[in-house]
Amino acid sequence: MEKEEKLLIKYFFAMLLAFAMFYTVLTRSSFYDEDGLPSVAAKGGALRIAGENVAGDYALLKLAESGKTSAEFYDPSVQTAFIKDRLGAEGEFRSFSAPTMPFALVPLSELSYGEFYSMWLTWGLFLFSASLLCLFPFFQALLLSFAFPALFYAFSFGGGGLFYAAALIFILTSAERFPKTAGIVGGLTFVAPFYGVVSLAALFVEKRKKAAAVASVFGAVILFLAASRYGKDSFAAARTAAFAALNALPCAFASFRSGAACAGMSVPAAWTIYAVVVLYCAAVGKAVFKSRTATKNVRNAFLCAAAALATPWFSAGEYGVLCAAAAFLICDLRERGSSGIFEKIILCGVFFAPYVDPFFVASFRFPVIPLIGAGLAAVCRKRAF
Repeated sequence: MEKEEKLLIKYFFAMLLAFAMFYTVLTRSSFYDEDGLPSVAAKGGALRIAGENVAGDYALLKLAESGKTSAEFYDPSVQTAFIKDRLGAEGEFRSFSAPTMPFALVPLSELSYGEFYSMWLTWGLFLFSASLLCLFPFFQALLLSFAFPALFYAFSFGGGGLFYAAALIFILTSAERFPKTAGIVGGLTFVAPFYGVVSLAALFVEKRKKAAAVASVFGAVILFLAASRYGKDSFAAARTAAFAALNALPCAFASFRSGAACAGMSVPAAWTIYAVVVLYCAAVGKAVFKSRTATKNVRNAFLCAAAALATPWFSAGEYGVLCAAAAFLICDLRERGSSGIFEKIILCGVFFAPYVDPFFVASFRFPVIPLIGAGLAAVCRKRAF
């Protein structure tokens, strides 16, 4: 087959995936009104509020800025009551984001929820799309922005996946050329301290000391200012709320720990499975980074996949991080070619997760997302040798 024909086929499938995902998001959005609430026609169904995790963060921001104590604004009953009173939305809402999150969102505190959510989603998609330009030509980046399910999960559940993925892609591709800018971006990720630590680890692994120093200082400033605004006890309150959410709503997360608990395993068994996954990531990471044949794209893909597997609080709203891992692997496949059917299955799973996940949850009470994360890590190990 001529090269031009292969190119057309490749773009045809990319456009098909992009159209399918965009149509899925567009159809989903028709169920909501401009305030993010289910429309009258959809109120009898299972829909609650668009970006329900963002709604929790919105409540956290409003409550934190209202002068309440950290114990009060991290109380899920207070957050739920706020959402119900202000927005009329049903359901239980829990935000356990570190106080750095409401601190970063203070400029948006006067917006209504509909405006807040729209700005969150729009800027997330913009930054995610822009970061893909670090890896792909414009047209491919545009197609992948919509083909990846990161937008669907961000629309449905909220979460910072689009922002975290954009930050990781930029840091991992640009720290050598733009160490100061990469350091600032790394510091900004301390809005979610876990991803701040991941960004620092990535910079140290890549031996980008200047960028790591800038990120450390900038991140420390953000942590200090958040603690000064909301009190140093707010971090402990966030940690307590995080563990309470994990125990109360295990099926709301997309990690191996939460999946095991959702499937009916005991809490000790669920934590054991999580520990095994972390040890697996450590072993694979050691092998990948010691391998002399592992490319930079493979190492970067593994870092993103490992970040998703390393936290028991990983949620569908953070799916963009796995999309970042897939983007790096696609670059490696483009440069060196595919080496087996397993890679194709895992990458297809990345794109079709929103359609496959309901089947897994209904059949096994286990989400497909952590399996995709583990598959991506396995692909990285396979391509490193």
